[in-house]
Amino acid sequence: MGSFNEFLDVRRSTMIGLMSILIFATLNLTAIFIDGDWRPSMMICELGRSDVTFVSILFTINCAISGIGMILCGYGILKEEVRQMVCISYIMIMCIGTFLIFVGLFDMNTDVHAGYAFAVAFILGTSLVTMIADDMLQHRYVLVACIVVILLILGAVLLTAPQYSQSMSLFSMLAWWFVRLVLTNRTEDVLVRNSRILP
Repeated sequence: MGSFNEFLDVRRSTMIGLMSILIFATLNLTAIFIDGDWRPSMMICELGRSDVTFVSILFTINCAISGIGMILCGYGILKEEVRQMVCISYIMIMCIGTFLIFVGLFDMNTDVHAGYAFAVAFILGTSLVTMIADDMLQHRYVLVACIVVILLILGAVLLTAPQYSQSMSLFSMLAWWFVRLVLTNRTEDVLVRNSRILP
C-alpha cells in the first residue's frame, strides 16, 4: 500500500483525472455515433438502454472506467491536500466516481438509476461551488474567470434551447473540471509541498 501511495502523487492523480474526463467524453461520443438515434435533447444515460447491445455495454464500461479514475484522482490529491475546502471537493469527486459506476450498472429501466444519476449531478455541482470558493480565497482569478465564462455560455444555451439542458450541463461541468485540472497540474503539487513546510 505504501508504494501505491507513493506512486499516486498529485501529478499522477491529476493526469488520471484528465484521462478519466477524456475517456468519458470519447467513449460517449463513440456510443452516440454507433447508436445513431441519440440526440442532444436526450439524457446521456439513454445510451445505457440503447437498442444496440454494444452501445449499452460500452456505456456501462465507460461509467466504470471513468468512475474508478475519479476515485483514484480524488484519493491521490486528497491524501496530500491540506486546504479544507479542496479536501471536501475531492471527497465529493470520489463519491461521484462511486455513484457513476452505479449509473453504468443500473440503467434507466431500473428504479435506482434516477437516484444515482441525481447524486452524480448534485454532488458534482456542489463540488464545483466548493472549489470555486477555494479558488477565490486563493486569489486564483483565472480559474474563477474560466468558470464564469462557462456558466455564462451555459446560461445562454439554457435560455435559448432548454431542451439541451442535460447534455449542455454535463458538457459544461466536464469542461470546467478539465480546465481546472490542466491549469493546476503544474502547480498543485508545489502548493502541497510548500504547505507542508509552513508552521
